[in-house]
Amino acid sequence: MVDLSRLVTGPRAGVFAALRDPALFAQVRVEWGAVTWPGGLDLAPDAMHEAIRQSGEWVPD
Repeated sequence: MVDLSRLVTGPRAGVFAALRDPALFAQVRVEWGAVTWPGGLDLAPDAMHEAIRQSGEWVPD
C-alpha cells in the first residue's frame, strides 16, 4: 500500500489533482505493469522500481 495523498494534494499535483475525486481514484487499474487511471494518468513503473531498489521504498513527491 502506498499513500498517494502528497502526490494528489501537493503543490506539484498537476494532472494528478484529478485523483482527489474518490470516484476517479477508485478506477485504478494495472495495465502492462503500470498503475493507471482513466484519462491517461499513470505512475511510471520504472521510476517506482528504481526508487524501491535504491531505498527500499517508494515515496511519491
